[in-house]
Amino acid sequence: MQTDISPIIDFWKMPALNIWQKDNLQISHSGDVIRDIRLKLVVDDKRLLPAWKDEAETDIFFPEVCTEQLKGDVLAHFRLKDKSWPAVVLRGEKVFLNFDPFKTVDYLINEKYFDIKKPFLSYLPCHYHFVPGYLRFRILRYIVSLNKNKIEKDIFPNWYIEGTVEFLRALLLNLQYITKGQELAHMPFWPENKKFALCLTHDVDSMEGFKNIETFARLESEQGVASAFNIVFHNKKNGGLLADLGREGFEIGLHGDNHDAKLAFLKEAVIEKRLSRCLSFIDEFSIKGFRSPFLLKTQGLFNVLDKFFQYDSSVPDTEFVPGIINPRGCCCVFPYRIGRLLEIPITVPQDGVLLAMGYSEEEILSIWQKKLSWLKKVGGLAVVNTHPERYFSGNEDMLGIYRELLRSIKDDRDCWIALPRDVAAHWKKREDCEDYTAGKM
Repeated sequence: MQTDISPIIDFWKMPALNIWQKDNLQISHSGDVIRDIRLKLVVDDKRLLPAWKDEAETDIFFPEVCTEQLKGDVLAHFRLKDKSWPAVVLRGEKVFLNFDPFKTVDYLINEKYFDIKKPFLSYLPCHYHFVPGYLRFRILRYIVSLNKNKIEKDIFPNWYIEGTVEFLRALLLNLQYITKGQELAHMPFWPENKKFALCLTHDVDSMEGFKNIETFARLESEQGVASAFNIVFHNKKNGGLLADLGREGFEIGLHGDNHDAKLAFLKEAVIEKRLSRCLSFIDEFSIKGFRSPFLLKTQGLFNVLDKFFQYDSSVPDTEFVPGIINPRGCCCVFPYRIGRLLEIPITVPQDGVLLAMGYSEEEILSIWQKKLSWLKKVGGLAVVNTHPERYFSGNEDMLGIYRELLRSIKDDRDCWIALPRDVAAHWKKREDCEDYTAGKM
C-alpha cells in the first residue's frame, strides 16, 4: 500500500523532496486490529530517537494498531503488559509500520481520545460570577485536594511535559535518514533561525481582572516585551485603556461574549449570533484571535470561529485538574490547522491550574522554567497564559515570579518573543512558502 507522506513534508518543509518516495513507507492492515488503545512504543534502534529524548519508551494513545508479526529488522516494538510485537520494521530500504502515524497524529491533535463534556457551570441558572472569585477559588482548591492522590498516577497525556506528536514527527524524519543515509535539512520554524518561540497571554475573565491589566502591561513594558490580553466582550468597560494598549504594541483578543461556559455547546447558528454581537469590538481593536472561556471547545465552535478570526488559542498541549478536568490536550507544541483555522496551543501550565493543585509560587516558577527549557530543546512554541485576578496572578507573590520569568525570557537570545497574531502571520507565510531551501522564506 502506498502512503501519502505529504503531512510530514508539509510540517518539516524539506528542501530535498526527491528523496521522499511514497512506496518506501508501508502501513500494515494485516492481523488483528486493536482500536482506541494506549500502548508503549519502545524504540530498539536509537537512531529513531530525536535529540531531545533519552527514554526509549513513549506512552501513546493510538486510534488503531495491527498485530501482524512483521518480518525484518525491528526498529521499534509495541508493549502491552506482558505482550510485545513489532511496531516499526526495516526491510531493505522499505519501512513497514503496524500503525498509521498520520492518523495517530490527527487523532491526538484533535483530542479524539478525549470526551469533552459540558461543565457543571454551564447548567447554572445564573452567571457563576455571582459567587465571589475568592470563594470560587477556595471551592476549586478543596475539590482538587480531595482528588490530589490522582496527580501522581500514570496518566495520558503526560503532565506537564507531553511530546508524543513531536516524537512521531521526528521518528518519521529519522526513518527517512536511516533508509537514505543522508542528513535531511528542513526549513527553520521561527524567524532569524531562533530555536524556539514564545507568546505571553492573559485571560481577563472578570472586571476584577480588567482592573489589573495596567499592572501586567507596565511590568511587561519594563522588561521590553508585550503580550495579548483576551477580553470578555461584556467586560469591555474601558475602551480607552484597550486603545492605549494597542498603541503600545499589545494585542487584544476575544475571550467570548460572556464567560458563562455555554458558548461552545450551543448550536452553530446561536454561536455565530453571539459572536456577531462582538463585531464592533472585533473591528475597533483589530482582533485576530479567540480563546474560548474555560478552554471549552467543540467542532461546532471551530466551524464558526474561522468566519471571525485568523487563529484560535483554546487548546492546551496537556492539562489536568484532578476532580475537575480529566487529562486532555493536543499533545503538540506547534501551531496546526483545524480546517482553515490556525490553532495556537497553550503549551505552558496555566497559573490557575498550578495554584489549584496547591503548588507554591517558587514551585510554579520552577515548573514554568522546566517546561520552557524542554520547549527550547524541541524547538516549539511556548504559550504562557496567566489571569490578572488577585486570587490567580494578580497579587504580589505571583507578580514577583512572573517578573522573574520575564527576565529569563528577555535574556534568551534563542527565543523569538512574539504576539499570537504575529505567530499566526508567520506560520501562514511558512505554510505558503514554496522555496524549501533551509533558512529561506
